[in-house]
Amino acid sequence: MARWGIVGGGMLGMTLADRLCKRGHDVTLLEAAGQPGGLAAAWTIGDVTWDRHYHVMLPSDSRLLELLGDIGLRDDVAWSETKTGFYADGRLHSMSNAIEFLRFSIIGPVAKLRLALTILYASRIRRWQPLEHIPVTDWLTRWSGAETVRKIWLPLLRAKLGEAYRRTSASFIWATIARMYAARRSGLKKEMFGYVPGGYDRILARFAEKLEREGVNLVCDAPVRRVSAGRTGGKSGGIDIVYGDDRVQAFD
Repeated sequence: MARWGIVGGGMLGMTLADRLCKRGHDVTLLEAAGQPGGLAAAWTIGDVTWDRHYHVMLPSDSRLLELLGDIGLRDDVAWSETKTGFYADGRLHSMSNAIEFLRFSIIGPVAKLRLALTILYASRIRRWQPLEHIPVTDWLTRWSGAETVRKIWLPLLRAKLGEAYRRTSASFIWATIARMYAARRSGLKKEMFGYVPGGYDRILARFAEKLEREGVNLVCDAPVRRVSAGRTGGKSGGIDIVYGDDRVQAFD
């Protein structure tokens, strides 16, 4: 049995701790914040608690759904069919079906055709790695055209990423489209968004309870200061993790 130290108690760190513990290892999970969850952790102001960031669930998120089953929340997921709209020129234009898309008046017919082909093409890309080296606006302009980028894609990119869109690669838009299309490829033929009542705060609390039952040493308020080569049994080996108020633990 090895002693493992995991730095960061977000969803990735918690999942890693769970898997290592199931294999019989001694696991300590160190999280700088006062509660586990990382970017998925919730805000609490007064009596109101809600998700810090927007983490929607899709039917294609098989690993997340498997995790929810593992912690006893899979059957609690509430699903609803999503509608799509685009706000422009002072009003909301519904785009929830093909007929509404054809009636969409913000861009012309050729631009609409190129927009549809861009989404269809992106949903079929399998080798996404080359997109890492192409700016997202360059790729979208090539496939959708300048008019569609200016009126459709740029407002969406700015709303999601701010000015950081200028440094974003085309793999971002590929990943977004591919994820949304996954459910349609699986045969559902419609978009469904899911959530667990109580949000990620409830999920993370249940996950933390499970880890503690399994024997994981979950330590919050423990910002890591330093990771260095350590000594085990008087011999070189392992690592030392310095965290909190200069507390030190040795791990393999």
